[in-house]
Amino acid sequence: MKHIITITSLLAAGTILANAFTDTVWTFDGTTASTGVSVAGAFADSATSGAATSASYVDSTLGIGTKFGSYELTASLGQAIDLGTTQRVTTAGSAYWGNGDGALKIGSGAQSFTLITYVNFDSVAGEQFIFGTGSNHGAGLAFGLNNGRLDLLAKSKAHYNLTSSVTFSTGTWYNLAVSYDAALGIATFYVDGADVGQIGSLASVACDNGGGAASAFGSASSDSQQGNFAGLIAEFQILSGAKTQAEILSAAHLTASVPEPSVFGLLAGLGALALAGTRRRRRKA
Repeated sequence: MKHIITITSLLAAGTILANAFTDTVWTFDGTTASTGVSVAGAFADSATSGAATSASYVDSTLGIGTKFGSYELTASLGQAIDLGTTQRVTTAGSAYWGNGDGALKIGSGAQSFTLITYVNFDSVAGEQFIFGTGSNHGAGLAFGLNNGRLDLLAKSKAHYNLTSSVTFSTGTWYNLAVSYDAALGIATFYVDGADVGQIGSLASVACDNGGGAASAFGSASSDSQQGNFAGLIAEFQILSGAKTQAEILSAAHLTASVPEPSVFGLLAGLGALALAGTRRRRRKA
């Protein structure tokens, strides 16, 4: 059973400090409930325009030892949500990430945050938003791809795309993260644990607050399909503060891979041992 911590209990314990919020993790193990923030009804499957948008849960196949670039998983991620281009999973009325203590934004009045997730895209064309706050297109923040580039979208304002070249493929699992330092106005992006670039000068850009009492997976908006995401999402984290690369690797259960010895390396090693043995025998003689 998951341990759900309520915002009220954290306030009573003095855990929530100024410019900080509760770290929250969605593991998607057959449910869209979260650990960390207890939102009303947790996360709920949503329908719009008569189209069923309930989440399907599938085995992510992401087990211990799965490779991501120079790193590998130290934990099994279990299940993932499987969404099509007409589907999304929305919050059940919580304003926490839009207008509440956990409000995600860039620009004036923002707080530092880090988003970490595992994603497998069905398409990398156009807008592919993994997560977004706000009930409509008018306000809020979204994270995903824009024409194949990692993107923070200040809704109704501007796309902030990473300009460095990162090529994404369909049908491939990626670990994605963005760490936003509100004091410096810098968003640092990570792919498979590696720092792939930054976007600066974001402290003074325009980005309205949440714009509605909800947020969504698979769309930039909770009340409409914005972004046409299709694919799998396994484990999604919203963490307070701009996390370092080391902290992101730890939170994402990633550790440096130990290179497997090559056949040539093994043969060279055996040869060196044999040569050392020959020399010892000669000295004895």
